[in-house]
Amino acid sequence: MNSAEFLTAVSIDPCSSEPLSLVFRDQVLKICQNFVIFDAQLDTFRLAHLSVREYLEKRQDYGSVAGHARMAKTCLWDLVARSPDAATQRFLSKNGFCQSRGLNETEILSEYISLFWPEHCLLAEDERRDGSLGTLLRYFLSDEGGITCPLGIWRTGLIEHTAAHQNTDHNLVYELDVTKVISFSAFDVSCLISCVFDFVEILQGIGSTSKNLASVKNIFGQSLLEVAIEHASINSLIFLSSHQNRGMVINEQVLLAAANRDTSAVAIMEAILDRRTHGVQNIDLERVLEAAARSFHRGAGLMDLLVARGSDEIRITEDVLVAAAGNQECGLEILEPLFRQYINEVQITERILKAAVGNVGPCGFHVTELLLKLRRNEVHITEQILETAAGNPHWGMKATDDEVQITLDPLQRHTFRKQDDSMRRVLVELL
Repeated sequence: MNSAEFLTAVSIDPCSSEPLSLVFRDQVLKICQNFVIFDAQLDTFRLAHLSVREYLEKRQDYGSVAGHARMAKTCLWDLVARSPDAATQRFLSKNGFCQSRGLNETEILSEYISLFWPEHCLLAEDERRDGSLGTLLRYFLSDEGGITCPLGIWRTGLIEHTAAHQNTDHNLVYELDVTKVISFSAFDVSCLISCVFDFVEILQGIGSTSKNLASVKNIFGQSLLEVAIEHASINSLIFLSSHQNRGMVINEQVLLAAANRDTSAVAIMEAILDRRTHGVQNIDLERVLEAAARSFHRGAGLMDLLVARGSDEIRITEDVLVAAAGNQECGLEILEPLFRQYINEVQITERILKAAVGNVGPCGFHVTELLLKLRRNEVHITEQILETAAGNPHWGMKATDDEVQITLDPLQRHTFRKQDDSMRRVLVELL
């Protein structure tokens, strides 16, 4: 937020009918004394020191949640007041808000408001559920006001505003793009926004009506469940997964989306499995396991969870083991418990060993060592396996004095460099 936007934001009182009187930069600095400084290079105000933030956040009135709630209220009032609809004006008057105070006065803030109101509402936490902020949010995300409803006006102006930020804030633009629909419907857009930013209270209000949540899709064809998963909206996900009897089906596509989430995959998958009341439909569980085995950051936790929840249905296929053997971050963490539990069902194939020797991650040769230790007498070392290993930059390199040449075919040679003792042992095993 630049200084002009900031000064406009702190000048707005949504409940005052008085003409907008802009606060000046010097006034802000004088009122805040040495707590706040103006950074001319960045054209923004900032706190003078981290200790100032720590001091203020200890006070309830100045905490982060309270600050976001105040800004969210300002944003939503501005967005609602832009609608010329008579019903919207009656709503503002009835709830003690200024109906329309020459909105050109707040035009300098319009782009910021259009882009960042959802973030402020999200960070307002429980403050957005009740009081004047909750009232504004519920009205804004309703379809009251007909074709000139506030939500429709916001969506129309959003195209221009997101275009200006396309190259500077990809995540923000994508979050807002996810709320687009092929043909505008305030109901659909409201549901999608709620799933992106986890406004579960809005979904709960909609869920108490006869409207069909399962029919909502965005322009990418994603369902509400898939959107909630992609954006780690756990509360919305829990609510939606408890509505399977209303058409919200947890199917293979939903579980694959959950398994492919890196940062919160385990929490999301657990929420789905805890809440399913009618079983998961049309599932190829091996495909879900394969996606989990590929997950770099949460693969081990996901596999543990899926195996524990579906122990009677689990089959550890070659594709699952190939995915785990090639996982550069946590392949070893995935395979060790799988082998302990399914030791008699696992067969090490050429594809699996090729994935292991081709794994360029830090655990690659440890995975290979594990496979050879478990099934050395059953493993057939082929020319293709040696070729893959030689192509791994951690194992193979161009000819030097430190190289070792190995081959099964006298017409072909594969060059490996001499490594530390642990990798040398693996090379010996391969031979």
